[in-house]
Amino acid sequence: SLPGNMQLQASRSMRASRVQAPHASRIHLRPVVRAAPVANAAAVEAKVDKVDWPALAKELDTKSPLEIMDKALEHFGQDIAIAFSGAEDVAIIEYAHLTGRPYRVFSLDTGRLNP
Repeated sequence: SLPGNMQLQASRSMRASRVQAPHASRIHLRPVVRAAPVANAAAVEAKVDKVDWPALAKELDTKSPLEIMDKALEHFGQDIAIAFSGAEDVAIIEYAHLTGRPYRVFSLDTGRLNP
């Protein structure tokens, strides 16, 4: 028999090994860090110049955040990334995920996160 403290640690270890995330069998892991495409400034400017911004603003004025995110990723998905610096940004990342389009996220350490 193990001493009391070691039994408690062994019990926690065994319990942790049995814990699985909901729907764990459906989780497909992808690399966290992928090579970021190099944006060609001239190509991005050409895309920006082709957009009728006033018409797009009017079209999106009554749309949901998900529809707005979908339009942003449709136009600039390979040329933009979402900055993540805190809990509020999770909603934006979720909208990007729900579009089904590829997207990139980077983390900003602002020094203001909770310990």
